[in-house]
Amino acid sequence: MKKIVVSLIMLMSILSVKAQSFNEIDLIGKWNVSSVTGNHPLGIKSFTGIYFGYATVSDDENETHCSSGFITDFISYDYYRNCDYSRSYVFILDFFISNNNKLHIIIGDDYGLRFIIESLSDTSMKLKSYDGATTIELTKESSTGIKEFHNSPNAESGIYNIEGKSVGTTTSDGIYIINGKKVLIRK
Repeated sequence: MKKIVVSLIMLMSILSVKAQSFNEIDLIGKWNVSSVTGNHPLGIKSFTGIYFGYATVSDDENETHCSSGFITDFISYDYYRNCDYSRSYVFILDFFISNNNKLHIIIGDDYGLRFIIESLSDTSMKLKSYDGATTIELTKESSTGIKEFHNSPNAESGIYNIEGKSVGTTTSDGIYIINGKKVLIRK
């Protein structure tokens, strides 16, 4: 009996190590479509990028849109009108990951996209449709426009309180930043 319990525990730990887990925070940023294999799911003909995490509130004529991102250059087939539907962007109402690797993108009250995240790194993501017929590879743009950062030695000199305000001298007990380093002062 003891051997069976130990074997089951070992098997469960092996299976849990193999499962990949992704977080919505890892998705935030601008992702450009680099390649598509197969047909887009749900009548989507094409799109060029996805912006995750760009919370916006905008007024469009008589409608207010609250979104947590958008999809760029979106072209889909409108089954009701029997024609292509093209927009420079469509709002993402929300997105989330379930079961560690299933990405849900909610576009409207009655429309959403679901993918399996096959791989995700700081610079690339590979999505697969649930039926396995479509693979979409995306590359992430740099998250900031900052190319270089130089620390100025003059900015670190001096004495500051924990809020970062210049105090000149240490007047009482507390944590101070002196010449760029945190120091605990007890008088």
